[in-house]
Amino acid sequence: MSVQRDLPLAGSIDPTNGAHPHEVLLRLEKPASGLASLGAYTWSGKVLVSFSFYFYGVGAAAVVARDEPVWQA
Repeated sequence: MSVQRDLPLAGSIDPTNGAHPHEVLLRLEKPASGLASLGAYTWSGKVLVSFSFYFYGVGAAAVVARDEPVWQA
């Protein structure tokens, strides 16, 4: 059985100033204050996609505890 649930993100895009043409940094406001780094890369002839989320501040631990099972699924 798979777990499906919308995990909306809200915030603003922070330009990376060309550091990597296929990467974007999001300054998150929801589901908690934080940062999300999203990127696509080639490695050994394959395309890899990377998503990294960093939550901080009041409520961050509760958001992670609530949503981590969905991310892992």
